[in-house]
Order: sequence, then structure tokens, then C-alpha cells
Amino acid sequence: GEPLIYPALEITEVKNPGVPRTTLKRLPEFDLCIFVSRNAVEFALSLHAGMIPTLSTMETFAVGEATGQRLIAAGVKQPLWPAVDYSSEGLLGLAELQSKRIDGRRALVVRGEGGRETLADGLRERGAMVEYVEVYRRVRTLPNLGTLQKSPPDIIIATSAGVLDSLVETFIDAASLLSKPLVVPGQRLRVHAMRCGFSGPIVSAATAGEGDLVAAALAWVDQQTCR
Repeated sequence: GEPLIYPALEITEVKNPGVPRTTLKRLPEFDLCIFVSRNAVEFALSLHAGMIPTLSTMETFAVGEATGQRLIAAGVKQPLWPAVDYSSEGLLGLAELQSKRIDGRRALVVRGEGGRETLADGLRERGAMVEYVEVYRRVRTLPNLGTLQKSPPDIIIATSAGVLDSLVETFIDAASLLSKPLVVPGQRLRVHAMRCGFSGPIVSAATAGEGDLVAAALAWVDQQTCR
């Protein structure tokens, strides 16, 4: 296959990095810390590289394997993440985040600006005191659309709701885009894609991992070939 890379979002630092840097320096005040993405790890480390020893002495969580492995590479010992469902819902399913474990405890959620509230709401319902630290922001980009217009893709892989929104808003011929087969991680993004107007086949990958996304795309192509 011929991959066409379309950078629909740019991940960049927050406009006032002093605010999250101050919060990260207060890390010893918390009982547990949760990172919602690899970007959360990367940008948090750039703001406060000295947090690793503290993270290694507290319960540290990652939304998925890629995020967890990045924490391990940085020196964090034994971060926890869901076995299958790499999402806020999957994270909330961990035994270590149930009410009897976190009631009355302080949790710091490291994320980008404007993330979902599902995780914090779930933790608060279980008695945890939750605080956010937003260490990066997502900026929609408008890359050169010439290649996509001349040779539209046969199948699209989109990794987040923000990517789907950016695709629909910046692609000049949205109708042809919306009818293409689409691969997304999980049922939640499948529903979001339908709300965005995607009318072609929508395939849910097992996780947001690159391997699972590619496997889902190849499985769909194989299905069409065998028909």
C-alpha cells in the first residue's frame, strides 16, 4: 500500500507554560498521577524533568500501552494501564481505581487543553479529589491538499475525534471523503465519525495502537478482496 500522511493536527506547547510547570512541581502533594497520552508524558517531561523520582514512588497510570512504555523509558517504575481498552473508560475499569482504593485520595490528571471529562468525573464519583494539569494544546493545520485531491485515498485511518473534525472542516471535497472506508480506534470514535457525516464503512480497531489500526484496515481490505 501507499501511505499518505495527512497531519490534521499539530501538537504544541501551551501558551503559558509557567502554569503547568508550577502544578507539576507540586506533584508530591498527590497520591496518584494519570497520563492520558504519550504527548502528555513528553510535554510534562519538557516542563519538569525532575518529576520522575516522585512518579516512581506513587501510583502512576497511563491510558494505554504506548503511554505506559514511554513512562517506563523515562524511568518510571511499573506504571499501570488497561489490558485491552485504551481509553478513559478502560482506565476506570482498573481495580486500582475503584472506590475502595481511591476514596479520599488526590489525583493529578496530565492531559492536553480541552480534553474529555469522563475520567475526572468517574474518579470524583468514586471519592477522589481530581486536579488537571494541561501540558499541551492541539492546533488544527491546513496542509497541502493537492495530493489527496488528485489521488484520493482508498481507506482512511483517523486516530482521534480532533483529527476527524479537522479532516471534515479542511478537506475541500468533503463529500468524497465522507464516503470512504474509515478505520478508528474504538466504538466511541465510530459514533463520532457517524455524527461528522461519514457514510462509508466504519471499522473499529481493537485499540489506538498503530499495529491494531493497521490490522483493522488490512482485515477490511481482505474482506472486500474475498467477496
